[in-house]
Amino acid sequence: MNSSKRENWLDFTRGICAFCVLLAHNTTQLEIISLYNPYFLMLFFFISGYLFKVKTTKELIKGLLNGLVLPYFILNLILFFIGFDILHAFLDNNYAYISNRLLDILTGKELWFVSCLIIVRVYFILLYLISKYFGCWNKITITLVNIIAIFFIYFVHSHPANKPLFWYVDTAFYSLGYFGLGYVFKNSKFELKITKYNKLVASVFLIIYVLISYYSQLNCNVEFHVYTNEFASPLYFIIMSILGIFIMIYFSRCFENSDNYVTRYIIALGRNSLLLFALNGKTSQLVMYFLSFCVDALPHVVYVFLNCIIQGAIILCFAYFVNKYIPQIVGKKRWIN
Repeated sequence: MNSSKRENWLDFTRGICAFCVLLAHNTTQLEIISLYNPYFLMLFFFISGYLFKVKTTKELIKGLLNGLVLPYFILNLILFFIGFDILHAFLDNNYAYISNRLLDILTGKELWFVSCLIIVRVYFILLYLISKYFGCWNKITITLVNIIAIFFIYFVHSHPANKPLFWYVDTAFYSLGYFGLGYVFKNSKFELKITKYNKLVASVFLIIYVLISYYSQLNCNVEFHVYTNEFASPLYFIIMSILGIFIMIYFSRCFENSDNYVTRYIIALGRNSLLLFALNGKTSQLVMYFLSFCVDALPHVVYVFLNCIIQGAIILCFAYFVNKYIPQIVGKKRWIN
């Protein structure tokens, strides 16, 4: 794909995934969560791999620290100090709760996706350095590692009682496969010519995918929970996640240049996805409190989507302030030069 299109299609894709995150955290009885669950988290890893650039070892390490590690700890500490749960624990002399929360930050349990992505990046950097040392850094080597990593899902599925390991090193291993898939895809120099029929075809593909996902959830009880490494059917997850990734990329490429309030909103979410991961819990509680008066007046689907739209708008307001005054905390400006 043409790198000049990065800001449009890439952020549009990431923005759709970001909105799916809001849905996932605001959905308790809405079955629509089953429609996108197989791919939206894996698509984040894919996009991260697509954005990975080969640099010197020093630059790779500094990029990891500036872009993910330091923002992870800073955002977590900010959330820690502004949380009412910590205030109540302090007033109640519940220091065990406070220490456990700090321990969760140190062990990567808070903002789990970010900590998992950090380990994925560490894995990929190690793969790059080792392959470069042995002179085998090429598409074949990376693709083989991708296949092995993705099928690691079978291993974590075989131990469903086990919780994710320290800093999600197990979850990060199969996520590495999707990260590497994004890197290989970027370097395949694939070009997509947009014609007047592409939007229709992309929409049909997406509808068919959604119907298949919905049917499998409704009639086959096929559920997936990446956070806990729970996969009702590993092979089905692998197929549907990879298929969903490329359908969504195709869809995004077809609609990336649509200039309206919806696409601008989605692209803005995509460009601020790290802050969205950090704030979605706090903003969800805030919005639910102010929308409590209409929870019974609106259909549940409408209420959930309205909740998520308002929540995303609040996060974007915070993002405007952060990006303008303290972009370091979301990795948009370097701490370490």
